[in-house]
Amino acid sequence: MLRFTACRLQLAIAVLTIDGFASAFSVEPNRDQTKAKPTPWINAPVVPGEGFAGVRFGDPTDEAERTLGEPDSGYETARMYGRQGFEVKLYGGRVTSFSFYRNFRGRLVDSGIAMGDSLADVQRAYGSILERREVDVLWDWTLHRVLLVRRDGPVKDTGTLSRLSYEDRGLCFYFDSDDRNVGFFIEPKRPVSKKEEKNP
Repeated sequence: MLRFTACRLQLAIAVLTIDGFASAFSVEPNRDQTKAKPTPWINAPVVPGEGFAGVRFGDPTDEAERTLGEPDSGYETARMYGRQGFEVKLYGGRVTSFSFYRNFRGRLVDSGIAMGDSLADVQRAYGSILERREVDVLWDWTLHRVLLVRRDGPVKDTGTLSRLSYEDRGLCFYFDSDDRNVGFFIEPKRPVSKKEEKNP
């Protein structure tokens, strides 16, 4: 009986010793790396012509980062918050515009327009298009209420087919082949000519 008890005691000590070594030398994942980054702005409202989440056009970059938090990535002229669905554009160390993508869940405060809303919804909120024009690339930002449509079809990576700007509101929308909003862009408002303001 004593021999059996001693054997059990030795076995228990051996198990504890091995377990102790394993714990001491095992590599645990960094808690900061495994913890998901918070996304407090993914549902935040967007104010056309002014800014987003308390950050206004013209604010210094460091002030914007203090408000929005650390970006997922970035470079001199942009800070990307991909998990939250938006990007901050910069020039001269100051905020110039914001871009919002498919995974963003916020809305435009003046109209309630959000991702997935239709081209018809956008026109009801901000005015009908004045012209539809086919183009090779969607790069011209100055055409007020002109629907630009890619001649070669949707962009392969994003599915974007068309773009519609409202310069007097500092707004630009992107749509897919189903005429659904897949992204939008806000910047400072600019005055438009009487010709541009004309309703069809």
